[in-house]
Amino acid sequence: METEELELLTIEDFGFRQPIKSIALFKDDDPLDYLKDKFVNLLVSSVKHEITIAAFKDTIIIIKESEINSIISRAESGELEKDAIVDSFDRLEIKLPNNITQIKLSSDESFLIIADTNNKISTILTSNLISNNLIFSYEGQFDDTITNISTSTDVSSQFIVNTLNDKLYLIDISGEVFNFSGDVSAASWSQDGDFLVIGYKSGSILYKTLDDEEINQIEMPESIDDKFPVSIIPFVDNSYIVSYSNSIGIDADEEVEVLSFIINDSTIYEAPELCPAWGVVERPLSYYSAKLINWSESVPKLMILASSKVTEFSTITPNSQFDEANDSDRAQMPLSGDDDDSVIGMVMDLQSNVEILEPCPGVEQSKEIPRLLSLTHSGDLLVWYIWHSKDLLSDKVNLQKALNLRLLEVNEAASAFTSTPTVNDKTPADDLFSSSLDDLGAALGESVLTIPKPAEPNIDNLPSLDLNPNNTKSSFGTGAPSFGSSGFGKSGFGNSNNNNQFSFGKSGFGNSNNNNQLSFGKTSLGNTNNNDQPSFGSTAFKGFNSSQSPFSNLGQDSNTGSKESPFGAFANNNGAGSKESPFGAFANNNGTGSKAISSRISFCQTQQKYRINSSIW
Repeated sequence: METEELELLTIEDFGFRQPIKSIALFKDDDPLDYLKDKFVNLLVSSVKHEITIAAFKDTIIIIKESEINSIISRAESGELEKDAIVDSFDRLEIKLPNNITQIKLSSDESFLIIADTNNKISTILTSNLISNNLIFSYEGQFDDTITNISTSTDVSSQFIVNTLNDKLYLIDISGEVFNFSGDVSAASWSQDGDFLVIGYKSGSILYKTLDDEEINQIEMPESIDDKFPVSIIPFVDNSYIVSYSNSIGIDADEEVEVLSFIINDSTIYEAPELCPAWGVVERPLSYYSAKLINWSESVPKLMILASSKVTEFSTITPNSQFDEANDSDRAQMPLSGDDDDSVIGMVMDLQSNVEILEPCPGVEQSKEIPRLLSLTHSGDLLVWYIWHSKDLLSDKVNLQKALNLRLLEVNEAASAFTSTPTVNDKTPADDLFSSSLDDLGAALGESVLTIPKPAEPNIDNLPSLDLNPNNTKSSFGTGAPSFGSSGFGKSGFGNSNNNNQFSFGKSGFGNSNNNNQLSFGKTSLGNTNNNDQPSFGSTAFKGFNSSQSPFSNLGQDSNTGSKESPFGAFANNNGAGSKESPFGAFANNNGTGSKAISSRISFCQTQQKYRINSSIW
């Protein structure tokens, strides 16, 4: 494969402009002390629900797109000065029991994936999150720090997870887990979702199928030296941005060297000026990106890139990098005290409806201005207008066209998800957790559970939330079974525990606990608890092991998966892995399922609902 250096273009007709200094979302006395050993990505935006979701520590903040437009309108009218820090605005604020490290929307934006500092992942329907129906439906417990989450563009129920110990897991929210072989330091889905692009600690880049079969190997240039891939980001036209480094940057005294490439089907572009690690912030190396496609006729394919180590954002096309001629036209991180601030999340906002006055030199006004949003470790949401003066002057930009493409991508992912013949398309997601076992059996025809596309939520009139912290009943961050608990191929359901406790790291599914209380952090799914009040860390549902519960059969003594149980195929003994699943049988006992299924991760379906501390917009 041919190797070239990426062309660096000095450009005067493209740049960024900030209308205000920032929108203050979070306040923390020492955020870097918290972030110094964490891989974080804490900002997402939904075009379908018209919201932006930000997180820091144990707090999630949801802002409606209309509120961001209102703030920008105030700035454009002169009500807000350009150095204004906006700290009064409508938002929904949610407090969770554990600190959050990453949030990620599924490709159809139907559910939010949340990783926490306990190395656990949970998911919640987006419509439930914004309507105060707070049910965390799926949980997975990992044995090391989660460094990255990447969602499939083809099957929205699937995503991959990288961990600090160089493991790569393919997850389906039905509960299936596939562990890829080798020491994987970075990975991403292909743009069509058909395969994975995987970087190994050895430095090699492989394209692999979802069952770990090699499709292609990219021969990287010798300039990578002893570096290894730390980030792989899909771009356009089967191209990927791959960043190499000598270190992940956790050790504050270690000098971090990075070298990035754009790889496509025929060429490797070496990009030495792409996201250089010049920042002095003591944080692990994390990368952030935002695409802008179909907006400008002159540059229809753009990506903005940043990392935890940069002081200035980078803009690329498939075969070039922009170098803004004027410093004032660049997107640069502000100072935070004596040091630079740093990025902890980035999204492209295509839903502006505001008339922008003088977005750039020579242009009087325009409503065709996209916005780049960046969350910083200081808790500020930074807003930049993106402009291309020549195309603005000649009417060659179209914000609606860019938004329509993004909506099409989301809807196509939703169509692929809901067309999977595993659940009646007309079955509401909540019905999958109904109190009737017969109803559940009718809804679930296969071993792979697929949540149908949720109805569009109404977020204009949200109900009041319980503000009393004493009423908080949560199992988020505590309820998933741990490694080595309910083993793969060996059912942990129905185990009896007669010593009035169950140990940390053991599954509580179906366990009988005669003590009248549950300890903090213990799951109570299927447990018999004679105390009427579930303890913190347990599910808030009573009678979970009753005959009326859809989970009642999870505690049976049979070694075969119950036909009535949605988990039946995950504990079967016949090895006939689901034909609909690329993973094979989740927990079969004869070894005919995927050889790469890991015994070091637990992932389960659960229904965990609780009240939260919140302020309402």
